[in-house]
Amino acid sequence: MRQSATLYTKIVKATEISSETIRQMHDLFIEYYNNAHIENFINDLRKKDHIILVCESFRNRVVGFTTIKKIDSEFQGKKVSGIFSGDTIMYKEYWGSKAMHSAFFGYLIKEKLKNPSVSLYWFLISKGYKTYLLMANGFKRYYPSIDGEESDQKYLKALTKHFCDMSYPGKYNYETGILDFGDTYQNLKEDVAEITPELKKQYPKIDFFEEMNPGWRKGNELACIGELSFDQFAFYAMKLSKSVARKRLSKIRKKLLPAPGV
Repeated sequence: MRQSATLYTKIVKATEISSETIRQMHDLFIEYYNNAHIENFINDLRKKDHIILVCESFRNRVVGFTTIKKIDSEFQGKKVSGIFSGDTIMYKEYWGSKAMHSAFFGYLIKEKLKNPSVSLYWFLISKGYKTYLLMANGFKRYYPSIDGEESDQKYLKALTKHFCDMSYPGKYNYETGILDFGDTYQNLKEDVAEITPELKKQYPKIDFFEEMNPGWRKGNELACIGELSFDQFAFYAMKLSKSVARKRLSKIRKKLLPAPGV
């Protein structure tokens, strides 16, 4: 368990989660998604291995979560493992918090240390740009990338297809890189993580995400994969520590600087 000033995180087995926690998770999910029926939500949880919960310290309420499934396989003659993160959401008031990032990062390191010789990847599907940016802004080697090397992208795309075929048989379009589950599939509500012309102009990776997944509003999923090497862990730890340091410095500056008009 990790703890911050207002939030704490915990990792629980999907088979051991309480009905009250499931209710709180679903309440959070339907705040931001359409077509999020409770039966489908519970069925999806049953397919996962673990759930990372982010909770408020002062009232023990679930304010964020991500679901996790490990996929062990063989690809091009080598053993590979994928850590699939499914539904991931936090209440808007906590967007920007690093609590879930830190807990997930720790989970990935533990999985890598269990079998260091096996190539490990983070496998995710994204119907919103914020999820895509978690990988695009935090990984050195990932697919799809706006500036990745062609040969590298070709290998990672093939591996993405491999994991998609295992998880969602017949649903992955190799040409587009998209999983289309139809019109009744869950999708983001209007005004939740909307992509504006200003955002696309300011952030090329958001523009790239929409180019790759033009049907994200109806719930189309962009399949993504990132390599979890020890170099990657060091890279991400440095980015995470810099982000935390910037926030602490900002708080110190606010305390030291005089109030407006003084």
